[in-house]
Amino acid sequence: MNELFPRPGVGIDPDEAARDGRPGTDVPSTRWVAINMVMSLDGAIAVNGRSGGLGGPADRAMFRALRGAADVVLVGAETVRAERYHRTGSDGPAVAVVSASARFPTSVALFDPDKAGGLPLLFTTGASAEGLEADGWPTGRAEVVAAAPGPGGSGVSVGDVIDTLVGRGMHSILCEGGPRLLTHLAEADLVDEWNITLASTLAGVTDSHLIGPLQTAKGLRLDRVCEEDGTLLLRYGRRS
Repeated sequence: MNELFPRPGVGIDPDEAARDGRPGTDVPSTRWVAINMVMSLDGAIAVNGRSGGLGGPADRAMFRALRGAADVVLVGAETVRAERYHRTGSDGPAVAVVSASARFPTSVALFDPDKAGGLPLLFTTGASAEGLEADGWPTGRAEVVAAAPGPGGSGVSVGDVIDTLVGRGMHSILCEGGPRLLTHLAEADLVDEWNITLASTLAGVTDSHLIGPLQTAKGLRLDRVCEEDGTLLLRYGRRS
């Protein structure tokens, strides 16, 4: 993988790139929220409902590297369903899901009690948490956490989700979508790092977007640009 900015022509390992510029291990209490998404040249974030058709070897390498630098992967319900999430295994980061309804098909492997790997966290509303308990969710599907309500008293407060994860010692948080969760995180100004893979692909899709409309525009700072086989890997941070 070649770095184009800020060090043109320098080869860089994805694992090095994933950890570069983050708080060191000497400040373990520092919260760091990173985003990782892939997008086509015409702005699509999925093909046939999934992002896998956009990502190539460079995107997959960065995907693995960013997960390796994370304590927990945070993801929205729609992405869990569409991307068919699995548990990350004993060596991988924890997985935390945000879902107001907490309704998932039994085919979702992430919540299959017979699958190996760490128990995922499921952040939902108080009412939905009570409903799951009443439905008798089998032991081993997920640890259900009733989160504080979001703005206006509806949904789930992403701020409360982040605070809860940090309170459990998960300081490096990687969000992998989807757009609704990214929008809530951006609106609450909780994102420290945006990793966007720009695939050299035209998807011909105009109704999918990285995030939804924001009440206030957020300015970002370009930190790094890497390239491999025509794929650009962009990293943005907070603008000082």
